Amino acid sequence: MCTVVELMSFIYQKIYIRNYNLKWRFKMSTKNKIKLTKEQREDMLSAIKNYFINERDEELGDLASSKILDFIIDELSLDFYNQGVYDSYQYMNRSIDDLLSIQKY
Repeated sequence: MCTVVELMSFIYQKIYIRNYNLKWRFKMSTKNKIKLTKEQREDMLSAIKNYFINERDEELGDLASSKILDFIIDELSLDFYNQGVYDSYQYMNRSIDDLLSIQKY
């Protein structure tokens, strides 16, 4: 016999794995695409350019760094988002366990 929290955890993990596998079949739709402000995009492009200069001694132009950023947003951001959701879920489970530990009998 398992607790409700354990059951919910099991179900969520199955859904998470299923969604992770489905992600490779379907690209992120444009309505779910991450939207960046102009300043955020410029900061990220600058970070990409700096990385390539410092780590690879290559100077990237605006187009190349923009293509790399678009690739990260289109292909990888969903994994980062899902990992954040899963980490939050695990944190909430630990918090619920902590909350139950203060029960009085």
